Formats: sequence, structure tokens, C-alpha cells
Amino acid sequence: MIKHAPKILKDFIISDNFSFETYSTIWKNGTTIAIDFPEEKDENQWLNNNLNLINEELNWIEKNKDKIEELLLENNCLELAEEWASSYPLLDCVEEECYVMEDGKKVFFPITTDDFSNSLYIETISMKFDKCRETPLLELIILCNPDYFTGHCLMVDIDKNKSLKYKGLWG
Repeated sequence: MIKHAPKILKDFIISDNFSFETYSTIWKNGTTIAIDFPEEKDENQWLNNNLNLINEELNWIEKNKDKIEELLLENNCLELAEEWASSYPLLDCVEEECYVMEDGKKVFFPITTDDFSNSLYIETISMKFDKCRETPLLELIILCNPDYFTGHCLMVDIDKNKSLKYKGLWG
């Protein structure tokens, strides 16, 4: 369950890049929520009319982390994390295979599914409302801690039917 889902207009700020932005906790981490409404509409009215839907979408993401993790695993993101991590310095003073990432964190090999899943967090959720759609298109920017991908992110789209699409490694 989201601990701080935006419920009232004052939780949102007008953004230079989106209609509104806010900040919430998703998957136990701070996440930026960027919301875009059609420009030709009254954005404040759209926000007021869609607050419940925005919260429903955030709750769906919170409750379906396992589906998003599964998508990333099916698309070989764990193997990609190992490929990237193994390009960093190997730590010789330990019995296990261990690499020191750019952020100074140690990554032991093989990276387990649990280690990979527990490393994932959503940096940004973009919600794009279209004047013809009732449900926004969602885009997740997912990072890892430790930073397996050196500042690059995993991108996932979610459509109105809650179909997930892995868009690759970006950055």
C-alpha cells in the first residue's frame, strides 16, 4: 500500500516538463510522479477529475511489483546486470567472485534473482493522459541499488489494459 499517495491538489506542483509533478513512496522508495494532461484542456480541472484514477494507478504499480520484476527477468535484465557488473574491478581479497561498482558497492556473483529484484526501485512514473483516453499510459523509469547499470535505467510501459512492455536499457 502506498504510504503517501497524493490525495489533494496541494500535493502537486506545476512542472516545466509536465502538467504536474508530485512525490510518493512506491516499493518502499521515493518516486517522482509526473502527470501530463492534454494542453488544450484545463489542467487543474483534469487533475481534480482524475485524482482517484491517479491513486488507483499508483496502487496497481505498488501491488504488482512481482509482474514488473518477472517482465525484467524474462527480458534477461539479470544477465545484463551481471554483464555490466563484471566489467568493473574484481575484488581479489574475498573467496566469492565479487566486483566493486562505480558507486563503491560490492556485487557478489552470481547475482541471485532475489538480489536483483530487491535492488529495483522506480525513480519516476510518468502518466500521460490523452483527450481520447480515460486511462493514462504509464512509463516507469527503474533503477537499481547497487547501480548495476551505471546510471542507466530500465524502461517499462504499461498500457490501459495493464499490459507490460519492456522498452530496454536507456541512458
